[in-house]
Amino acid sequence: MGVIRWRRPDPRYNILSIDDCLKVYAVSSSTYTIWMLSSQRVLEKLSISTGYGRKGSIIAAIIIGVGNVLSCLTFSQLSKIFSRPRYSSDSRHLYIPASYSYQDIIVMFVFGILLYRFILWENFMRILPSDLTSPGAFCRRDGRIKAPDNPIITSTIRRSIQKIGKKYGCHSCGRKASEFIVDHIPPTSLFRNGILGQRVTQYLYPQCALCSHKQSKIF
Repeated sequence: MGVIRWRRPDPRYNILSIDDCLKVYAVSSSTYTIWMLSSQRVLEKLSISTGYGRKGSIIAAIIIGVGNVLSCLTFSQLSKIFSRPRYSSDSRHLYIPASYSYQDIIVMFVFGILLYRFILWENFMRILPSDLTSPGAFCRRDGRIKAPDNPIITSTIRRSIQKIGKKYGCHSCGRKASEFIVDHIPPTSLFRNGILGQRVTQYLYPQCALCSHKQSKIF
C-alpha cells in the first residue's frame, strides 16, 4: 500500500482543484459584471455618454481595465479560501498566485483592454450610456445608412433600416424589436438649423419605439 506524502505548500501560490478553480472563477467573473453595471450607473449620474466621443472611449477603456484587475484580484483572494496542501497522489490541481506585484496589476489592466478590443472585437462605446442626440452605444459602421439630401424617407430606406435593426438591434439600447423607427443622427432639428456649427454628415440608424419616445422629449 502506497504512502501519501504531504508536501510543504509554496507560500507564493494557492493550490486549487479543478472543480474549486471553476467555482472561484464563476464568483470572480460576477465581480467584473457588477463593476461594469455600477460604472454605467455612475456615468449616467455624471451625464457621461457616447456623445463624449474620443474622451468617452478613453473613460470606457479605463473602466474595462479596472474591471479586469478587480476580477483577477477577487479570484486570487477567493482562491485562499479553497487552497489546500498538495498530496503526491493528487495530480489534478492548479497553482494560483497568492499575491500580485504592481507590475502584474499593470499587465492585468492593459490585457483587459486589449482582450475587450482586439479579441472580443467590441467597441469601447458599448460601455457608455447612449446619448440620444448622437450615435448610440450599439451603433456599427455597417449598421447605418447615409441620409439622402431629400428629407423624405422612402420605402426602400425603411426596409433597409428594418433589416439592419433585425441584425444589430436599436443603436441606442441594443434592443431587437419587431419594428424600428428611422433615426436621423445628428437629429434633423440640429442638422438643418446649423446649430452644430460645423459641416457634418447625417446618417440613419434603427431605433426602437422606447428610445424614440425618450428622444422626442429632448426636442
